[in-house]
Amino acid sequence: MASGPISNVGSLAQALATVSQSASRPNFELAFSQMQNTVIGRLNKEIHAVNEAGGSKSEMIALQREGRKLAENIPLIEKFLFDTETNKGRLATVQDKLTSVIALFADGDISADDITSFNTQRQEIVDEMKKTWQLSYTGFTDGDIMRRLKNDVAALEALTPEVGVVDPAGTTPATNANRDVLTGLETFQNKTSTAQTVTLNSIYTVFNMREDMLSNMADIQTAVTELNSTEQLKKLSQVEALKEKYANLLHSISLSYEVSSGITEGLASRLSKPTPAVGSVLNLFT
Repeated sequence: MASGPISNVGSLAQALATVSQSASRPNFELAFSQMQNTVIGRLNKEIHAVNEAGGSKSEMIALQREGRKLAENIPLIEKFLFDTETNKGRLATVQDKLTSVIALFADGDISADDITSFNTQRQEIVDEMKKTWQLSYTGFTDGDIMRRLKNDVAALEALTPEVGVVDPAGTTPATNANRDVLTGLETFQNKTSTAQTVTLNSIYTVFNMREDMLSNMADIQTAVTELNSTEQLKKLSQVEALKEKYANLLHSISLSYEVSSGITEGLASRLSKPTPAVGSVLNLFT
C-alpha cells in the first residue's frame, strides 16, 4: 500500500529519521552477530594458544625425565639388592661348612673316614659357591669381592688331604700335605669372612640408595602435581581474562549502538509534529 505524500520539509526529515532508525536495528543485529562469531573464533584461538603454551614446560620435562630415569633404575637396584641378599645367605652356608671341614684337622690326625667326610663337605662348599652371584650396579662397587672369591674355588678343589698326622705350623720338612691343606682351608675361610663383611656393607649401602630413589620419586611426583596445579590455575586465570576482555568489547559495541539508536529516536521525535491536547487553543492553528 502506497504511503501518502509528504506535505512539508519537517515531515520529510521526520520520515527519513524514522526510516533510518527502523533500518538500522536489523542491520546492526546482523553485523553484531557476524562480529560476535568473529570474536568467539578469535577468543577460541587465544584460549588454545594459552593451553598449548608451556610457561613451565621445560621444568616439567626435566622432572619427568628424572622420574623416568629413577623408575628405570629402581627394578635394577632391587634385583641387585635381592641377589646380594642371596649371596649373604650362601656365604653363611659356606662358612658353616668350612668350619666343619677344618674341625676334621683339630685332633692332629686325618683318618680315611675324615678324608671321605672332607671330600663330601668340600664338594658341598664348591656347589654352594657356584650358586653365588658376581654382581655389579652402576654407581656402586663392592671391590669385585665375589669374583675374586669364586676364582679361589679352583684352589679349594685342588686340596687333597692324606691319612696321617697334621704337622704343626712351620714343621720342616713336612710329613705330608695335610698342613698345607689346612692352611688352604683357613685362607679360603678368611676370604669368605671378608666377603661376608663386604656383602653386608653392600646390602646396607644399596638399601639406602633404593630408599633415596623412592624418596626422590615421591618428591618428583609431588613437584609434578604442584607444577600442574599451578600451571592450570595460571592458564585458567588467563582464559578468564580473555573472556572478560572480549565480553567487554562486545558490550561496548552494543552500548555504542544503543546510545546511537537513542540519539536517532530523539531526533525523530523532535522532528515529528506535536499534537496539542484536546481543547487546547493550539488546535486553532493545526
